[in-house]
Amino acid sequence: MRIILVLIIFLFNQNVFCLNQNVYWEDLNSVQQQEVLNECTSDEILSLFHGNLSLTDNEASELILKELVVNDDSVLLPLYFYMFNNVVVKSDGALAELVGSYCFDILLNNPDYVLKYFLLDVKKNKEKPLMKYYSDFIGYELYFKNDGLSDLKYTYSQVKEILKVSVNKHPELESIYVKFWQDVDLVIKNMD
Repeated sequence: MRIILVLIIFLFNQNVFCLNQNVYWEDLNSVQQQEVLNECTSDEILSLFHGNLSLTDNEASELILKELVVNDDSVLLPLYFYMFNNVVVKSDGALAELVGSYCFDILLNNPDYVLKYFLLDVKKNKEKPLMKYYSDFIGYELYFKNDGLSDLKYTYSQVKEILKVSVNKHPELESIYVKFWQDVDLVIKNMD
């Protein structure tokens, strides 16, 4: 009986990341990462992960970006969020023009998850945290939305309110929310 109990505890600990929405790719050990990769059925996503596929400003890349940001599978979320963040950091040129709207999608689909990551990341990456990339892209999109040049679904106040609802449920996110919107506002101001 004791062996069975130890086995159950071991197996639970190995898969606990699947139950915890606040686990990020970087938190997983190599065995857990491999388990997540095994759950991924998209050849395109796996090719992108392994560096065998590059994204550009074409329809196929847009489909991959959409899959990365509009995913409600809690097992794949750490992988997809990690991969999307790599795209965000590396994107330039025509691809950068696409990424902004997808930053909205992932942020609004998973506000607690993304804001908590920003909170952790800002402490580790003082020079240019991931949040700064997001605030730049989102600031540009909101600026162009105000000028009628973006087909973004949400206005500045709508996005801010959606995130505020999330922050109200998680007061520990207030400081990162405030800093994020300061950065977004600065981007918009500098565009004028």
